[in-house]
Amino acid sequence: MRLPERILLTQLTLLATVVLLAAMGDRRTIDKHWANPDGGSFHLDTNWEPAGEPSPEDNAVFEIGTVYTVGFSQGAVSRLLTVDDVDLTFDLLGQEYSVEGAVVGDHVGIVGRLTLLGGAVSIAGDGEQFMRIGKDEGAEGELIVAAGASFSSTEEVLIGDAGSGTLLVSNGGSASTATTFLGDDPGAGGRATVQNPGSMWTDSATIVVGNHGSGQLDVLLNGSVSAADVTSGDNVDSTGSITVDGTGSTLDISTELTVGDYGEGSLSIAAGGSVTAPRSFIADNPGSTGEVTVDGPGSTFNHSTELFVGNGGAGSLVISGGGSVSTPRSFLGDDEGSIGTVTITGSGSILTDTTESFVGNYGSGSITVSEGGTLSTVKAKIGDETGSVGEIVVSGVDSSWINVTQLIVGNYGTGTLTISAGAEVSTALGFIGDDPGSTGTAIITGPGSLLACTEELTVGRLGQGTLRTNDGGLVSAPVLTINEQSRTDGDGTVVADIANSGTVSPGLPIGQLSIQGGYAQEAAGRLEIELGGGVHDLLTVSGDAELAGTLSISFSAGSEGPAGGEFPILTATQVIGVFDEIIAPDGVEVGYQPDAVMVFVDTDCPEDVNADLIVNIDDLFQVLGAWGPCDACPEDVNDDGKVDIDDIFAVLAAWGPCF
Repeated sequence: MRLPERILLTQLTLLATVVLLAAMGDRRTIDKHWANPDGGSFHLDTNWEPAGEPSPEDNAVFEIGTVYTVGFSQGAVSRLLTVDDVDLTFDLLGQEYSVEGAVVGDHVGIVGRLTLLGGAVSIAGDGEQFMRIGKDEGAEGELIVAAGASFSSTEEVLIGDAGSGTLLVSNGGSASTATTFLGDDPGAGGRATVQNPGSMWTDSATIVVGNHGSGQLDVLLNGSVSAADVTSGDNVDSTGSITVDGTGSTLDISTELTVGDYGEGSLSIAAGGSVTAPRSFIADNPGSTGEVTVDGPGSTFNHSTELFVGNGGAGSLVISGGGSVSTPRSFLGDDEGSIGTVTITGSGSILTDTTESFVGNYGSGSITVSEGGTLSTVKAKIGDETGSVGEIVVSGVDSSWINVTQLIVGNYGTGTLTISAGAEVSTALGFIGDDPGSTGTAIITGPGSLLACTEELTVGRLGQGTLRTNDGGLVSAPVLTINEQSRTDGDGTVVADIANSGTVSPGLPIGQLSIQGGYAQEAAGRLEIELGGGVHDLLTVSGDAELAGTLSISFSAGSEGPAGGEFPILTATQVIGVFDEIIAPDGVEVGYQPDAVMVFVDTDCPEDVNADLIVNIDDLFQVLGAWGPCDACPEDVNDDGKVDIDDIFAVLAAWGPCF
């Protein structure tokens, strides 16, 4: 009986399927071992044990402990590649060799090296395979991608998995990866070097330099590396080091750079190297440390969004020798407990912030500019939030800070600005002690040191501020406003019209404060004057002085002054008004002249013959000049009618300050 054609076709199809499945079940993955110690063709069956070129289901194993080259005359596909205890070169001759996963340097005490020439090796698996270079603890592996060769992997690449691994891309070679770890496990070490013109490494996801172990990435001699994210010092106890050295050497990051995530990270950019990233974190999390150096002309570190130095940990950035760093926004000491420090030193060295800079946001931040370095900002806050501490020091001739709009020293926190040794700082508006609870201090010290405000300088807007000029320091502004609980002191020069509702105190502790402009003391204002041995405070005003508020006078070393002592404590083009209140020791009187405020002081110190608040050689010479009979003269110190040796002894006994 003949079966219907439809039924027969169905049965034949089922039979064919069973046969095919059986055949597939019989096909097992075979480890094909290279058997020719002299090298040869990958495609020659007799070079393998068991014989036959590895199929796409087979593993290719190279473990003969010699140095040899394997050539490719056509493309090849294997399942897994193992290179162990061998120095192996693939001469690919323009062909591609594809595998699902690979190991270079597999076992303890074993060194595996694979060099790629003139073709491509690609790894593309099912997501469960890896590229491991230095797989086991104690193993060593090295992958060299040389002239005309390329290496690519869609699988994770572990350079130093548990052992020691190295990737070298040189002489125009290229590498393309998806995710890469250098120094993956604790105790592992991984290093990648990309060098020479045309050599490049691209990772579409993340390069981790020091995951749990130690990692190093070197971009040298016009080499190029690009990735979405790069992290050095990823986990606790890890260390990661990145070096970008030489003109044309570049590290380009499309999303984020972290130098010290939870571990220790470092980045060195030198001799014209370049690093770009939208955002960078230097010491990202608590307990981390991050160090970045940018050194030499043409060395650059540029951002398109933000730069954090000490986000949660302790971060430092050093710009030297003409290096350049730029960012739209910068945060130094961002979170509570964090520390961020920036050093800008040397002619041509510059940090440019095009939007806003926070020096001590919630943590502690500092910037030091020296030896001709430059800081350039648009708006800056030193000590931004409550509990924060910020400090900027600009020191040395040709060192400068140029701020475009607002410079705030102590926003809600504690801020300090020091300008010394001929450095210059300029801004439109300056606020020292800006918001409630803040403390701000600005110190301008040394000849040529300058704080210049083109619009206004306010000391203590709502907080507590101190402006100090001394030793030739200069402050200039159209208007200087000193509010309550704030002060201006020192022996420097202020070029401004001053409105004082706080405290003005010439000298440190005694000296002359010069105002080139007008001086208006409000009802809440206070002028502090101190008199000492032979010296006294003086406030000089080139314009008019309008007086109100309080005058407080004290002696530095006693409670009484010299007989007949008369001192100007304020001079001006014109003195308008009087002080509402005068606080002074007994024996001190204040008088007003059209262009000065004078102090008259009595004293019980007859040895101070010339009444200058100090007994010194001048008094001794004055006594010698009046030797002999003398009736009621000041040189007759003991008042016995004659000037003789007894008066000399009295002067010597009272030598020094005398009130």
